[in-house]
Amino acid sequence: MYKVQYYHGDIQSARELGPYKCQSMVLKALRPGATYVVQVSAQDQLVGQRSDWSEPVSATVQSR
Repeated sequence: MYKVQYYHGDIQSARELGPYKCQSMVLKALRPGATYVVQVSAQDQLVGQRSDWSEPVSATVQSR
């Protein structure tokens, strides 16, 4: 299972989603032109232990 954390600007505004069993997801309601940082954490289903957050990856939402 996975958790996803994403934020725009300051990590204090991060939203944490999950846990999910899927291997991909779409983040909706993002602001066009804004750059977001995304991180993922894995969670063991048997013992519930979570990994550290992944290295951050940033992406800018394209304007339509």
